[in-house]
Amino acid sequence: MLVTKLHIPSTGVSLVHRSDLFEKLNKGLDKKLIQISAPAGFGKTTVLCDWINQNKIPTAWYSIDKRDNDPVEFLSYIIAGIQTIKKDFGQSSVKLLKAPHRPNIESIVGLLINDILNIKKDFVLVLDDFHLINSKEIFDIIKFLLEHIPGHMHIVISTRSDPPLPLARLRSQDQLVELRSSDLSFSANDISIFFNKKFKLGLSIEDILLLETKTEGWIAGLQLTALSMQGREDISGFIEAFAGDNRYIMDYLIEEVLNIQSEDVKDFLLLTSILEQISGPLCDAVLNRNDSQLILESLEKNNMFIVPLDTERNWYRYHHLFADLLKQRLQLRKKENIKELHNKASLWFEENEIYALAIDHGLEAGNYEKAMQLLDGIVEKIWKSGQHTAIMKFGELLPDDIIEKNPNFCLFYSWILIASGRMQEAEKFLNTAERTITKSINKDVITNKEEGDQSKQELKKIFGKISVAFTYLLSNTGKTDKIFKYCEQAYENLFEEDPFTYYPISPK
Repeated sequence: MLVTKLHIPSTGVSLVHRSDLFEKLNKGLDKKLIQISAPAGFGKTTVLCDWINQNKIPTAWYSIDKRDNDPVEFLSYIIAGIQTIKKDFGQSSVKLLKAPHRPNIESIVGLLINDILNIKKDFVLVLDDFHLINSKEIFDIIKFLLEHIPGHMHIVISTRSDPPLPLARLRSQDQLVELRSSDLSFSANDISIFFNKKFKLGLSIEDILLLETKTEGWIAGLQLTALSMQGREDISGFIEAFAGDNRYIMDYLIEEVLNIQSEDVKDFLLLTSILEQISGPLCDAVLNRNDSQLILESLEKNNMFIVPLDTERNWYRYHHLFADLLKQRLQLRKKENIKELHNKASLWFEENEIYALAIDHGLEAGNYEKAMQLLDGIVEKIWKSGQHTAIMKFGELLPDDIIEKNPNFCLFYSWILIASGRMQEAEKFLNTAERTITKSINKDVITNKEEGDQSKQELKKIFGKISVAFTYLLSNTGKTDKIFKYCEQAYENLFEEDPFTYYPISPK
C-alpha cells in the first residue's frame, strides 16, 4: 500500500482562496455526496484541499490511480484512509478482505457501515481522480455506501467526468452538492489576485479581462501563462498575441514555460515524466545524478506543476495534465531513452521492494521476462489477498509465450480466468503448466540431494495446486471423466500445512 495516496496534497504558495466555493462546499456537509466534476486543469483537487485545510474538516483522503480498479484494493485504501481518523476502524473487514474464502463485497461494505456508526464525529471521505475508476464492482460499492451511510459521513468525489452513480436521484432527494467547470473557472477578480498579488506581474484591468476572455478562467492555462510571463518586458503584447482554444493555448504555453528553463531542468522534467510518483533517490537512480531532491524542491518553489505527496517532501507527482504533455514531448524528442528509463525505474522499485511499480515499469519497457520474474515472486500473495483484477491485468499485458514459461503464474492466472468464465483460455494455460511441471519433476538435474529434495517438493506442491484448479475447471465445463484423476493427484501432492489449496475460490 502506497501511504502517500492517503495524504492530502499540498496547496502551494500561489494559492487563491475561493471563499465563494467554500460556501457551496459547506452545504455538502449536510448531504451524502459532494461531486466536483470538471476537465483537467480546473483546480478540483486544489480547492478541495484548501477547503479542508481552512475549515479543519476531519478527512479520509484517497488519491486514486489507474491501478485501483480492484475492489479489494479499493476498499483497503478506503479503510486505511478512515483509519487516519479512527485508528482501529475496519479491523474485521480487513481480515475478511484478505481471507481466501472472502464473503461477497456487499457484506463487507455493510460491516464497514456498522463500524462508521462508531465514529463519533462528522467526517468526509474524499475520492480524488475518480474518473480513473472503470470497475462496475467499485461503482456498486459507492452506490451501496451512498444508500446506507450514516448522516455524519459525507462522500466527496473529484472527477473529470460524471460516474455511473444515481446522481439524478440524489439531486431529487437534495442529497447532492455539485461544482462544475463554470463554478471553478477563475473570475476576473481571481485572475487579478493570482497575477498581481501572487506573481506580482502588475497586469492592467484590460490585460486581466483579455486573459479571462481567452482562457475562459481555465486555471491550468492561467498558471502556465503566469510562468511564461516572468521576465518579459511587454506583458500586454504577449497576452494580445496568443489565441486559440484551450488545448492550443496549453501546448503553446508549455513550450514557453519549458523554453525559459535551463537545458538541465528541461531534461529533468522530460525524463522524469515517465514516473507517476517521484522522489529524489528514485530520480537520481533513473537519471544517474545526485541532486534530484534539490531540483524537486526548486520546482515546487517555482510552482512548476509539481505536487508534494507527503508533509516531509519525500515524494511528489507532476500535475496530471503537465505530465501528459511532458510525455508527449519525450516521445517526440527523446524516444530512444524511454525504454532505458523504465528499466532503471523498475530496478529501483525492485531494490526498494515496491514490486507492483517495478512490474509496471518492466512492462512499459517491454522487458517481459523481468516483469514475469518479479511477478512470480508475488503472484500467490496477491491472489490470496484477493487482488484478482491485478493478476488479470498483468495476464492481459504479458505475451502468452512468456506466461506459458511460468507454471506458477499460469496457475493463478487460470484461476482468475475460470472465475471470469474464460474456460478455454484457462484450460490452455493449465495444460501448459502441467506439462512444464511434469517435465521438471521427472528431470533430475540437481546434484545436491538436499536442494534437490526441496526443489522437487516445491514442484510437487505446484503440481498439486494445478490438479485442484483442473478439478474445478472440469466440474464447471462438464468434462467429468478426468476429475477423479486430478483429485488423486491433488491429494498425493498437497499437505495438511497448506490447507488453503483444498478450498479454492468460487468462480463468479
